[in-house]
Amino acid sequence: MNAGGGIVGVDRLLAGTQLCEYLGIGLMVLDRRLRIVLWNRWMTEHTGLQPDDVLGRPLAQVFPELRQRGRLNHFAAALAGEAQVLSARLHKYLVRLPAAYAGEHGEHMWQTARLLPLREGDDVTGVVVLIEDVTERHHRERELLELVQRVETSKEEIARSERRFRGVFETTSDLMAVLDGGGTIHIANPTAQKRLGGPGADLVGSNLLGLVGDPQGRELVREALAQVVATKEGSRSLEAWFNPPAGEEILLEVSLQPLPGQVGENAVLFQGHDLTEKRKMEAALRAAEEQFWLSQKADAVALLAGGVAHDFNNMLSIILGFTELTLQSLPEDDPNRPNLDEIKQAATRAGEITSQLLAFTGRRPGERQPLEIAPLVRTAAELVSRSLPEGVKLEEDVGDDVGLVLADRAQLEQVVVNLCLNAAAALGSKQEGIVRISVERCQVGDEEAGRQGVAPGPYFRLCVANNGESLDDEAIKRFFDPYYDPRLKGRGRNLGLAASHGIVKSHGGFSTVSSLDGAGYAVCAYLPVYEGAALPQEREAERSRGGTERILVVDDEPVLARLHKEVLASLGYRVSVALGPQEALRMVESEPDGFDLMVLDMSMPGMTGDVLAMNIRRLVGDVPVILCTGYSERITAGKLEDMQVNAYLTKPIRAKELARTVRMVLDQVSTKAGEAGIV
Repeated sequence: MNAGGGIVGVDRLLAGTQLCEYLGIGLMVLDRRLRIVLWNRWMTEHTGLQPDDVLGRPLAQVFPELRQRGRLNHFAAALAGEAQVLSARLHKYLVRLPAAYAGEHGEHMWQTARLLPLREGDDVTGVVVLIEDVTERHHRERELLELVQRVETSKEEIARSERRFRGVFETTSDLMAVLDGGGTIHIANPTAQKRLGGPGADLVGSNLLGLVGDPQGRELVREALAQVVATKEGSRSLEAWFNPPAGEEILLEVSLQPLPGQVGENAVLFQGHDLTEKRKMEAALRAAEEQFWLSQKADAVALLAGGVAHDFNNMLSIILGFTELTLQSLPEDDPNRPNLDEIKQAATRAGEITSQLLAFTGRRPGERQPLEIAPLVRTAAELVSRSLPEGVKLEEDVGDDVGLVLADRAQLEQVVVNLCLNAAAALGSKQEGIVRISVERCQVGDEEAGRQGVAPGPYFRLCVANNGESLDDEAIKRFFDPYYDPRLKGRGRNLGLAASHGIVKSHGGFSTVSSLDGAGYAVCAYLPVYEGAALPQEREAERSRGGTERILVVDDEPVLARLHKEVLASLGYRVSVALGPQEALRMVESEPDGFDLMVLDMSMPGMTGDVLAMNIRRLVGDVPVILCTGYSERITAGKLEDMQVNAYLTKPIRAKELARTVRMVLDQVSTKAGEAGIV
């Protein structure tokens, strides 16, 4: 992490930094090894050190006096999860800095420092250090105490001291008041009157304790007041929320100290410094920090998923492809066919797991098309019904003429299966359990659309409900959290629901969870209605037709390249193989008119498939291209035209898919050539 990072979480953390700048507060962020990872402008102005001078360096190296003064133990406590407050009164300062307001009192800045743990879930990942210059306030308090001590020296001294005291008392931005031993306010400065009294209400005569907002804070103030009255020396400091008769709650840093000679022998000086905005800033920093770590986690998971998908789908393509080739060569009664069918089914299921992993990250390259939602849901429900526990019944309420949705078939089926299986699992050992699935049209209005971040209009409401236990507010709030599932007791296997939530969002919809009045809960996925026409059905006869055209297969995985060659060669095509982009370019240069079609892998070292396609076209003109991808954010159905790619295949690639797509592209090119009069 660095000060100029572009990750969403860093931007939000920097928004909190801007709030610190507005309040005139120093901000450092440290990682778990106490290295500086964020340094705001206030720190630069008061230390003379630029961010490049300190970022990445250990704190103790930048400020060696911290070790000498034994202050590093406070940072260790913050890393252990305990917030630390170092007041100017007890500690003077965290790091020695020059003060703009020093004068006769010395040259160092008096500071209040706060060390706040950075949290990622239950883990502390670093420390936020906030430094406030309280030099002026500290000296003002000392002046007040000195004035109080001089009151009894002489009448002239008393008069002079009172004038000085009154000047500070009337002009300070802090809340100040003189109390008696029971907390009754006898004198209040304008700031206290404005903040605690409100317009038209006189603060004098009211009791300070009655203004404290919560019972716990009230008891803390009462105890501190009693101690000051009893000892008549020193001061007591605490934080408490105050609830003025008019206005919002305010958080004050309260200081109580004896004030001899005022309203009796038990007079107490009350001083309150407003911490409300500072606490809001701290909350904003915590929220930004949480978003920062969540975004980092999501990016890490997405990166891992993409890498796994690429390598795993290559292996699955090899397993599926050679299994299908072997099955084609075996007679129907061969005893090995059942075993090969099991291998084929297992590889297909493994491909579905990869799709689920990519759907969870929101980066699965899917092929969306207009689909009838009713038969799709019924097909998925039929699959689910075979997997339900004994005693659980599946009920359907899906009409025949519901309409179309623009969706990826596999992903939408996955949503139905995941929601149904979760609803069934939540029933536990319940006898006569019911899982109910329904689909209906509904209208999402402007208000709900704005709340969910979608466009208003007609939607399908796909609901899955059960008759088990209801969900509490915490379970509803975290229902789609991949690391939370109360019925699994912390085993962290909620990926199916998280994946479903991601799929629905990627389709322009949203999801809701609610407890039912009787028992159980309902999960509803809202998907936009597609108003266009359905795609024409493909004819089976077109799927395995071959030809004699010349095809160049380019893949850096030798076994996968050989598989594609054998599949296409078995259909009569003349196939050449290049094991990488550079070899492919050399072959095309040597035979500019030698190929009718290119089948290119998307992810290859040195050059991606789409870039290779552009380079080939520079050499030989408009040759048709099919891209093969296991995972890539750069290839989607919507980007094919911009990339000048004729079609793409998603791994693991089935032999029939490869054959059908190759024939389709070649026929399209031939048809266009005929229409243009090209022989």
